Amino acid sequence: MNEDKWQKLQGIIDKLIDTKDFIYIWEVNSRSHGTKTNFKLGLYYLYDANDKIIYIGKVGGGCKTSFYSRMIGHGNGAHKAQDWYNEVVKCKFHRFDNFNDSEIELLERLSIQKHHPKYNDKNLSENVLGRLLKKFETHEN
Repeated sequence: MNEDKWQKLQGIIDKLIDTKDFIYIWEVNSRSHGTKTNFKLGLYYLYDANDKIIYIGKVGGGCKTSFYSRMIGHGNGAHKAQDWYNEVVKCKFHRFDNFNDSEIELLERLSIQKHHPKYNDKNLSENVLGRLLKKFETHEN
């Protein structure tokens, strides 16, 4: 991608996210952030106590998908099931009404490339590292 386009896109995304108010993690609930709300079709940034972005994710437009479900209500697939979830103090969310799921996923990847949050795919948890190592140890390749 042309560097100027990359910077321009990232600047737009950052500006939109920066204008949003923080949502404290204990405020997230199904009534305010669930499937019947506007907390769909967007990006969310999760922050630690030092205001550092530790995770960036997307919420699609599916009928069972919402910011609440990604954070809490998605059972073992929710972020609350992750080892790092207790580090999350607050978050920001921005809805992209004119974008489809695939385009929002590209915006997510672009944001991850810029901010390098420590818990996105590029960094594997200790649990995942242990499972992979064990697999190598038990199956000589």
